[in-house]
Amino acid sequence: MRRLTLFDRAILGLLGPLWVLCVILHLDRQLAVRPLAWFPVYLEPPQDATGTPLVSGFWPEEQHLEGELAIGDRLLAVGDTSLLGAGRSEVLGAAYDQAGADLRVEFRVERAGAERRVEMRLREIPQAWGKVPLVVALGLSALLALLRGRGSHAVRAYALAALTYSFQWAYAFGGAPWTTQFGLAVFLGAGLFYQPLTLRAALLFPENVAVRSRLPYALVWLFGPITSLGLFAWLFGAPISGTAGLRLLSAGYVSWIALFLAVLALQYRRTDAPGRRQLRWVLLGFYLGLVPVAAAGVWLGVHPSALQTYELSLVATVMIPVCLYVALLRDSLYDINRLITNTAAWTLLSPFVLGLVLQLGPATAAWVSAQTGLLPTPTLWGFAFLFAAPFPWLARRLRPAVERLLFRRQFEREQALRRLRADVDGYGEPGSLLEAVGARLHEIFCCDTTALYGRAGGAFVRVFARGPLVPQAIEAAGPLPALIAAATGPVPEPQWRRWGRQGALDPAALAALESLGASLLLPLRRADELAAFICLGERNDGEPFSRTELSLLDGLAERISLALTGVEREALERAERELYELLAQYAPGTVAEEIRRGTEIAPGVKEVTVLFVDIRGYTTFSQSRNADEIFRVVNAYTLAVSMQMRDHGGAVIEFQGDGLLAVFGAPGDLPAKERAAVEAGRAAIKVVEGGAIAELEGLSISVGVGIATGEVYVGNIQSIDRKIWSVIGNTTNIAARLEGMTRTLEVAMVIDETTWARAGDAALDFEARSGIRLKGRSEDFTVYALPLSR
Repeated sequence: MRRLTLFDRAILGLLGPLWVLCVILHLDRQLAVRPLAWFPVYLEPPQDATGTPLVSGFWPEEQHLEGELAIGDRLLAVGDTSLLGAGRSEVLGAAYDQAGADLRVEFRVERAGAERRVEMRLREIPQAWGKVPLVVALGLSALLALLRGRGSHAVRAYALAALTYSFQWAYAFGGAPWTTQFGLAVFLGAGLFYQPLTLRAALLFPENVAVRSRLPYALVWLFGPITSLGLFAWLFGAPISGTAGLRLLSAGYVSWIALFLAVLALQYRRTDAPGRRQLRWVLLGFYLGLVPVAAAGVWLGVHPSALQTYELSLVATVMIPVCLYVALLRDSLYDINRLITNTAAWTLLSPFVLGLVLQLGPATAAWVSAQTGLLPTPTLWGFAFLFAAPFPWLARRLRPAVERLLFRRQFEREQALRRLRADVDGYGEPGSLLEAVGARLHEIFCCDTTALYGRAGGAFVRVFARGPLVPQAIEAAGPLPALIAAATGPVPEPQWRRWGRQGALDPAALAALESLGASLLLPLRRADELAAFICLGERNDGEPFSRTELSLLDGLAERISLALTGVEREALERAERELYELLAQYAPGTVAEEIRRGTEIAPGVKEVTVLFVDIRGYTTFSQSRNADEIFRVVNAYTLAVSMQMRDHGGAVIEFQGDGLLAVFGAPGDLPAKERAAVEAGRAAIKVVEGGAIAELEGLSISVGVGIATGEVYVGNIQSIDRKIWSVIGNTTNIAARLEGMTRTLEVAMVIDETTWARAGDAALDFEARSGIRLKGRSEDFTVYALPLSR
């Protein structure tokens, strides 16, 4: 875990104690005999230390009673406290200090040349208790976010915004004079910062689409002076009138909310699936926090006696910081789509249920009470419970329709998983079952990589594979199968990465999972032992596997395990061996170059340069050709490209459909491996596009090349009856990602920064592309691209 930055420590050390002090003072004011209140009088300060303040006005819409303060009164004292030379804050402090439980304050004033004693009642702050949960939740979520999201710009921006906004609501004035001066300083200071900091946090969230231009971050600070001026004028009537200050404050507040929502809407359109999932948490938080308050406010307008109901509804505002915290740091905690669906279903039904309870409940309870002598209130609660009892059942019935409307793709995936589970028993041979399950899951989730490994002898061999880089076998005696077998359900990516950090996985297994880009591992058992497992890579939509999907996949695994239990082990191994041998005819995995040495190559981690190349538009091409022509094209293509790899010192590791994986710098060392790989990529492009398969009449194809340099696991992997020399790891995955970017960037070749820096003049004509986000990676990359025209 990264250490806290100096800036983060400064925020915790300075704003943390300040927030704690504000909360303590706020609670102290709430527990005091005298309620929290405003001082609704505008004062003109004295010119010097020998003068006294003058009443210059009152708050807008403030009602004045006979015998109270009037405009033009010169304040001489509050109770027995002299106001000689007192400024605005001193008058407020003395007034709060002298106010009684009824909020009335006695003043000695000079009016029309004569001294007299008058009173004034402070304006009570309504629903002051309702702000406590929001203040506490904002501050705690900000401090916890700083501790958990170390170094994150978005988390830091949220922490600053949440803390300053909590200061705005943590009223600390109204006690001793020093607390009033402190509380007003914090209140006005927070008004200067909370709107700009909130907008800044919106611009930085989600982090993958954070606004890079400095201009928007500068412009948002215009809200600070506007809000601060409006607040000061509203409180003190200067330097502009209180009415003008209130209008300025209202206009700024509406503009701030509108701009905040507009920024989030723009970010939602720009971001990827994980970012949209985070923003859905934000949406849910504001909905759960504000809708109950709005509904209670409407009810209060109809029934003024329902003040306690409104004050209770203010507790719901804690959902805003709670959901914002989850959005920043734990967005996969629950299935947000399911939460939104359930919330929408309950919202649609609530008007009918509440209407039924409120319209029929009182009349029915009154009639029953008159007939039976029961107390009306308990009777009303009993009928309310009876009327609301069908509510959960109705919500469950309505939920699928709402989910189909709001999240159609997720609804269709869940339905497809249920159908697959029901179809398991319809497959006969275990090999057919496993291959069909792999194909169906790949179709349902559209993963980059889908692989199913079945046990055959001393290895788990590849029974089904989709994707560019799928290791052919994993040793059964290794730690990975044992850990998968011990798992109680599906194994998500964070869990197997934790295994790697704890040293539970050997380098070969860890590299295999990195190469697969494994998002989820699903164990399939035969009796009490692991018979097979499925690896699902990152989904094309970028969404994680929801809790509902994980539950359905777990149920599917149990159903498959029951089907495999009734099969003799020998039949299972025979079927898996046949499938492996069939697959091996089309995707050979051995490397002849390492066999010629006649020595065992020591396995281990080594830096190499990996090249991945495939045919552009292969799927479209294959759909319009017959099997014989496809075979001829792929055969000619693989022969031509593999020769170029070997001529430049590379080792061809594997063919998969239209893809070819080659490595430079293994099994033997290769000087200038990066340069050799770039030159081999150029040669492959030239030989394919320059007529190596020109004998295929009417056909014109092109290829894309991706090259990455980094550490991989190099060594032999035990298969059924042979050892397969392979290169696996995250670098191979990056090479495949870079090849995929050739279509997005419309270029012939894409290489990483390390390869470009070491390739010398072989990569001089490549163009830098910065700020590139590779799929499955959170950080930005700078890559180098070879244009198509070259």
